[in-house]
Amino acid sequence: MMISSGALVIDTKKYFTFSSGIKSPIYCDTRKLISYPDYRKKILLSLIEKTNQIGNIDCIAGVATGGISWGAWLADRLDLPFCYIRSEKKSHGAKKSVEGVVDVDSNILLVEDVVTTGKSLGQAAMQIKEINTAHISSICLFSYEFRESKELLSGLKIKLYPLMDLKGLLNQITDDTQRNDIEKWSKDPWGWKNEN
Repeated sequence: MMISSGALVIDTKKYFTFSSGIKSPIYCDTRKLISYPDYRKKILLSLIEKTNQIGNIDCIAGVATGGISWGAWLADRLDLPFCYIRSEKKSHGAKKSVEGVVDVDSNILLVEDVVTTGKSLGQAAMQIKEINTAHISSICLFSYEFRESKELLSGLKIKLYPLMDLKGLLNQITDDTQRNDIEKWSKDPWGWKNEN
């Protein structure tokens, strides 16, 4: 679904640059998936199944911007309260970083689309922790499984449940050269660069 929709692009001859500065042979833009109703329904079913496995969730929180639509749809399907976390606090009005009602003792499920370094997910978790004392879990459509994200979320005591990760993607790539290039990149994403 991700490849056929164009949400996931692999090009080991060129590279994509992430906001973190990492150069990558893979680019994942799950926002394209929201335009395909059939894919959207299948992904939501997977999100619901994964959320039910996590259990004990009182509120769904979408991480801006990619997690907002998925989080809202998931909350609607599960009949749970929904809120979203801004990438930065509003500079006017009530100056909120969390939009919606969050009970102080609600078990929160943070919904993100793609996790690379984990910076936006970690920032959202810290913003939730400012107003909430209960347990936080997180779910995403795709995780690159970078060491930085694992360490960050572990430090925040947040477990991430991805629908798909880099290892799962590698298992689906049939081109040996492409798979080997991506495996090499995944061992040192910060040091990887295009050699062509």
